[in-house]
Amino acid sequence: MAHSFSQRHGLEPIRSVYQHNSLDTETRDEIWNMIYLTYRTVSERDLQNELAQVITSLWLYTLKGRRDEQPFDSYVMEAIKTQVLDGEWNKVLDACEDYVRYFSRGQLGKQIEISEHFNTIFTDNLVAFRFIDGVIASVGSEVDSDAVSNTIAALTELDQYEGARQHIKRATQLLADRETPDYLNSIKESISAVESMVKVITGNDSAVLGRGLRQLENGGVTIHPVLKEGWIKLYGWTSDEGGIRHAMTQTPASHQALAKYMLVSCSAFVSYLVEVHASWAASAAS
Repeated sequence: MAHSFSQRHGLEPIRSVYQHNSLDTETRDEIWNMIYLTYRTVSERDLQNELAQVITSLWLYTLKGRRDEQPFDSYVMEAIKTQVLDGEWNKVLDACEDYVRYFSRGQLGKQIEISEHFNTIFTDNLVAFRFIDGVIASVGSEVDSDAVSNTIAALTELDQYEGARQHIKRATQLLADRETPDYLNSIKESISAVESMVKVITGNDSAVLGRGLRQLENGGVTIHPVLKEGWIKLYGWTSDEGGIRHAMTQTPASHQALAKYMLVSCSAFVSYLVEVHASWAASAAS
């Protein structure tokens, strides 16, 4: 994040706290400017039919309008502007997520990668959320979001790891759900991603994570014994009735922190397994 002249010289404060349950005016302005810019850019292209579908979706599902009362496009966008600039912070993120979802369809999604523009704004303004595979997730920091998004991107390129990708994606969705987050099942999905990777590497579809980790050498992956035992114990905790369920008796904030930790940790471990397994496969083929 680049600081201005005034900030570097102590004439203006530097934002140092993540925006988690609020969005300041500067951030809202940047979000609206980006939405307006992409809308104007698309409206000048030969994609009017697709743009009309986006506007209709915004009216019906984001603004909760009646189908027979849909106004002109400019009025719909003005209502979106009001929601972004003056609405509750979570409604702003709802609008961002909807905008990305509707624009991702057809040719629009191929021409404009809107989620990356939003992520730039979130990063620059220390917003504690990021788009990860089309979903806004509370990840707390850029390092955390990179760990998850980079893992999904790496798994997308390899069909054999599709199971792990789906588990990471589902864990993200369950954690990111702002209305009914499911932290318990997010944790289960995160650890299932690691288990899926172990099954692929060992070639044993019936292997559970605890035993599978001890068989990784069969797939060319050697893990330090202490690290291996750490993951085996972690899996035991997620499988034990007194493990996750016991931890879920804590406060909601603890639930979220725990689910976030598991998502980031499991994503990083999956990335490690992908890299080590790929290196071994390349050596074996040469």
